Amino acid sequence: MIDNSYYIILNRLKAFANGHYLINTFTYQDEADFDISKNPHYPIMHSIPVSINPKVGGITYNFDIIFADKPGQKENIAETKMNIISDMARCALDLGAEITNGNILFGSDISLDGEISIEPFTDEFANVLTGVRLQIAILVPYDWSACDIPANWFIGI
Repeated sequence: MIDNSYYIILNRLKAFANGHYLINTFTYQDEADFDISKNPHYPIMHSIPVSINPKVGGITYNFDIIFADKPGQKENIAETKMNIISDMARCALDLGAEITNGNILFGSDISLDGEISIEPFTDEFANVLTGVRLQIAILVPYDWSACDIPANWFIGI
């Protein structure tokens, strides 16, 4: 079984971005901390933690993931943005496929918890970016084992 920590899941997302031919940079933090001027290598995959929801049999990690590129000063900006959205939606679908199929990065124990949602955007940040926002819930098995708690308790009577 895969380690169920947030750290491990985030590293799997980073490995996905680093291995994908269309993505040049991976970042993570809250959306308010997303400074595109600090990331000169686009396209970018930016992971935003939303929530961690333990439940019977598993933990669901919810993320908003931004796949984006800078359209720049192209001649046909509308067509450029259309191509960027198409490429970034492909990246979002590729991540969903990697998790669903359990290929290499996430294995067969990891799954999607519900459906994914992909929303195109333009001009969402301080500078112009175009791309998609993926809302995804990643389900990791968790058996609530008390043996894993790093503690040694003594109850004096």
